[in-house]
Amino acid sequence: MKQILGILILLISTLPAFSQAYNKFVRKGNDKYEKKEFQEAEIDYRKALELNEGSAKGTFNLGDALYQQENYPESAKSFAEVAASNDDVEIQADAYHNLGNSLLKEKKYAESIEAFKNALRKNPADLDTKYNLAYAMELLKQQQQQQQQQKQDQ
Repeated sequence: MKQILGILILLISTLPAFSQAYNKFVRKGNDKYEKKEFQEAEIDYRKALELNEGSAKGTFNLGDALYQQENYPESAKSFAEVAASNDDVEIQADAYHNLGNSLLKEKKYAESIEAFKNALRKNPADLDTKYNLAYAMELLKQQQQQQQQQKQDQ
């Protein structure tokens, strides 16, 4: 029993150190992101996530850094993870918005439309998301018209 109690005390006493290290890596990543050093920011966010796997802040910021590096499939994964695993409606709305942007860059218009709709379900007043939704719908319409034209030409 004393061994278990000793282990518990040791674990509890190390939690603040992990939290401080996690926050340090997130801050360093944020500083590098602001300097447009996106690869370096990604590294720091990944280090933070090694200490606090599944952290919404770290995962969201990682998604932003990946997006800036034009790694849209990986950024989409990060934003989808945040949207699915977070209870905060505002964070979900932001994650769905960014997911929509990542999917839009991949020309996955139907999927991006759904992500933007999910963002608006969480935050109906978001004008940027409304604009992006309309834009994605227009791009999907154009894509469908081009596909229809190609079928007719064949």
